[in-house]
Amino acid sequence: EKQKRIAQETLEIFAPLAHRLGIGQVKWELEDLSFKYLYPLEYQTLVADLEASQMHTSDTVNETIKELEEGLELDSELSRLVERFEVAGRQKHLWSIHQKMVKDSRGLEQVFDLLAIRIIFHPKPILESEVRMSAADAQTSPAQQKAKLERTLEGMQVMREKQTCYQILGLVHQMWTPIPGRFKDYLAVPKPNGYQSLHTTVIDPSGQPIEVQMRSIRMHQIAEFGVAAHWLYKQGKRMEIAGNKADWIKQLERLQNEIKDASDFIDAVKDDILSGRVFVFTPKGQTINLPKDATPIDFAYHIHTRVGDTCTGARVNGVIVPLHYQLQNGDRVEIITNKSAHPSRDWMNIAITRSARTKIRHYFRSQEREEAILEGHNLLERYLRKRQLPVRQLMRTKNLEETTSKMLGSRNPDDLYSQLHSGRLSPSAVAKVLAPDLVEAVTLPTPKPKRENLKPKVQGIYVDGQLLGGNRIAHCCQPIYGDPIVAYTTRGRGMTIHRSDCSSIVRLQQNDPSRVHLASWDEQLAGEYEVGLKVIGNDRASFLGDISVLIGGFKKSMLRVSANVSTAGEAVVMMRISVKDQAELKVIAAALLKIEDIREVWRLQGGKTALLLKESESK
Repeated sequence: EKQKRIAQETLEIFAPLAHRLGIGQVKWELEDLSFKYLYPLEYQTLVADLEASQMHTSDTVNETIKELEEGLELDSELSRLVERFEVAGRQKHLWSIHQKMVKDSRGLEQVFDLLAIRIIFHPKPILESEVRMSAADAQTSPAQQKAKLERTLEGMQVMREKQTCYQILGLVHQMWTPIPGRFKDYLAVPKPNGYQSLHTTVIDPSGQPIEVQMRSIRMHQIAEFGVAAHWLYKQGKRMEIAGNKADWIKQLERLQNEIKDASDFIDAVKDDILSGRVFVFTPKGQTINLPKDATPIDFAYHIHTRVGDTCTGARVNGVIVPLHYQLQNGDRVEIITNKSAHPSRDWMNIAITRSARTKIRHYFRSQEREEAILEGHNLLERYLRKRQLPVRQLMRTKNLEETTSKMLGSRNPDDLYSQLHSGRLSPSAVAKVLAPDLVEAVTLPTPKPKRENLKPKVQGIYVDGQLLGGNRIAHCCQPIYGDPIVAYTTRGRGMTIHRSDCSSIVRLQQNDPSRVHLASWDEQLAGEYEVGLKVIGNDRASFLGDISVLIGGFKKSMLRVSANVSTAGEAVVMMRISVKDQAELKVIAAALLKIEDIREVWRLQGGKTALLLKESESK
């Protein structure tokens, strides 16, 4: 069992990691060893089948190699560019053969690249006399001229190697018939680990398919030893892979910055970096490397967080596609954006990369914080106005920064507002620090006698099976008839009714569970309950007026209302109304959603919000 566990871990993490580093030799050995211990029966069967097939193919491969060597030596153009060739046959590695057979439901005889011939050439060095320096270069210092010459020689050498690969490819296709659809160009589009080579599959003289790979000695060193080849090649002189820094290493750094949890980071590396890949292009032709089955949303967030946040659609190869479209190799992707757009929560089910999902989650957390800050600000402002204190003077930025520093050790007033919204700080405590002299001196106006129906006690609620009256509705979660509820014994004030999912009751239950009781509504109970609503939509003229008219049509009054419009043109209306029960609340929410430009209706439950309806659900 331990061997299998280690073998599985090796297949999922260490072998793919070796592949990303470009260490092919290590990758193949790790995969074949893991294959041996995870699937011993399949391993032994495949080894036996390969031994039997090699008895018939080894002579054919040797003849093909000999014929190819002769063709390479006789080509005059190649002789001018290449010092010598190394031509050798190789067999595809066991785990790779097994995967291809299982994935495509093929037999061993149907694996076309089972055998391969590898052509490795040693190019002739480019002479300094072949380099032309400009008149401007002649005016620079000797050190600068030398550096420019070295860069130019290196660039010309790389270009000549690619040219030679394509010439060898032409020769191979002249000698044998290529199989259509079996050509792979890793020179134009290198693998993420820097691998460069040309692959083609042809029909050899015996009529069997055989793969031919063409690469320079420099490319071969990188394929075999990965990043180590930078220091091994040319007596330790560093050679650069395209882009100077592999994209996947940059992606690894991004994941490390975005994901703090260790287990989530490992899962993200496995899913986003070590999984199968798909290569797509931006409108400007830049290659983007994404996990297999990635969607336009993953593409958008890979480009930039802002592009993802404002994405409204996508064009693939010039055609509009849905955001859940799975990108294919070679797709040309264009993201359509709108400054006033924002992510949808549905995107969490569409995006497949952890990076994209993390950024979407971060957006909604930021939005929730902004709402908490606004509500905390309004809470403090109402408290000060009620006591007839100089609101504008006290709520200047400087005064708030000093108060926040004293109470929280921070100089950001937003932190103070968040604490007020969550209930960790009370407005009275903040006011005493903000203006201690004024708070102590102020005398509150004599309150008017409250009408009995302003904050009625709720009659007819069953508590632990007994019908009790005189219960109070909790302000923190504000339950209405039909909500699941519990009762809490408040010393000196009887029972207080909370929603069963109220965060306050969860905390109170942990402190003293004996004071929390099962409760349910009396079916005969009739009354009115205050409820807070948040309406979100696109701002326009008469937006708030249309809402007010609709609420009036239900013979309701807006007990409290506030509105805010963001720079992106999104309108948010917060209001309080009274309803009989959940059923009436849902009818009003559905009616609100029929108003033009309204997208979502939320219920406010103390410091929490719950989505009642959104535009897609109403249709």
